[in-house]
Amino acid sequence: MNFCLALRPPLLKLTPELVNFLQEALQIAESDDNAWVAKFINPKVMTSLTKLRTACIELLCTTMAWADFKTPNHSELRAKIISMFFKSLTCRTPEIVAVAKEGLRQVQLAFMIYNLCFFICLIVCVCVYIYIYNIYIYIYI
Repeated sequence: MNFCLALRPPLLKLTPELVNFLQEALQIAESDDNAWVAKFINPKVMTSLTKLRTACIELLCTTMAWADFKTPNHSELRAKIISMFFKSLTCRTPEIVAVAKEGLRQVQLAFMIYNLCFFICLIVCVCVYIYIYNIYIYIYI
């Protein structure tokens, strides 16, 4: 699934079923280590659960970079995913912490690109305004 979402253009469309799948992945990624330890003492099971959580966080990282997912319709789910990235930083499992850091890095990079585009547009608007103002001054003065 992660591979299909990482392709450009993605193989999958953003359907309600896919959103439900992503919400389930988020629930798994948000699960508390202590809750799993109480139920499963077996180290092999704990290793498998850690791999599952890591895979879910990686899938959500890929999803956050997906252009179709950046629409206002999905802003609540995006906020929950970002919150999960922060919560995962407190996990005792190094693999989960590493993947959560990567997710936050991608979110920060996307935010920086958005701000850069905004400032470039602002500078272009100011330059156009100055150019038009100079033409106005030249014509009428």
